[in-house]
Amino acid sequence: MLHTPAPVPRRAILVAALVLCGTASADKPDAAALHTGRYCTATAMNLLAACRHASADGYFRSEASCVNQPDLAARQACHDDATQTRRQSQHACDEQRQARSALCLAVGEDRYAPSFEAAEFQSDFRHPAPANAWFPMIPGYRWKYRGAGETVTVNVLDKTKLIEGVTCIVVNDRVEVDGFAVEDTDDWFALRNDGAVFYCGESVRDFEIFPGDQPVEPELTSRAGSFKAGLAGAVPGLQLAAQPIAGTVYRQEFSPNNAEDVAQILSTSYRYGAEPELDRW
Repeated sequence: MLHTPAPVPRRAILVAALVLCGTASADKPDAAALHTGRYCTATAMNLLAACRHASADGYFRSEASCVNQPDLAARQACHDDATQTRRQSQHACDEQRQARSALCLAVGEDRYAPSFEAAEFQSDFRHPAPANAWFPMIPGYRWKYRGAGETVTVNVLDKTKLIEGVTCIVVNDRVEVDGFAVEDTDDWFALRNDGAVFYCGESVRDFEIFPGDQPVEPELTSRAGSFKAGLAGAVPGLQLAAQPIAGTVYRQEFSPNNAEDVAQILSTSYRYGAEPELDRW
């Protein structure tokens, strides 16, 4: 039986997600930052280099296609598109670098290496002790959100996944537009013994509908953003502390150059209508 928990009317929490969108003037990572203990900055510089190399890789793959265009005008248009795309992607690399630098100022220069041991986490999600008051993950719970032609349904499944020895619960997040799925994601969360929720990864499936399709059927077009703690350098992130503190900035996920969501707690007593500035979020 599905159960939708009632909202907490007198107390709410507002979390702002900060999306890292990369660059300094050099592609070479800053060795000086690493040697002086500025690990966060050194991480940002390495990711900047990775972003720029990825931009160049995409450009040359596009150029390989352009070369094979027999028509001169089409060939030139292809080259122009590839050049413009590379320019835009390098600009995005610069923006990401700036965002990561701002993050280092907020969280400090320490290495990001959260403790993630099985003994620190719960395995019984039906009877958690304690549960997270802000983000309960009891099997059967469901939340549904609608707006602007889009529907988002979040289901806490009666299903777990073992990640790095820690039992994680599976939460399905499905986004539909005009009745068709555009995203179907399984998120994996762990519940620490103190009630803090950790984000251990996600399996992302993005879908698209193309003009002329008969029958109209969403096609799987991307799994970008998928990650799993312990693979390819991915590390668990803190989804929500047991006792959030306003002003706190923290990493919610860390899969380098793939999934790097950051959050800041704006309020732990928010109520719609009471704080107009926060209502705009």
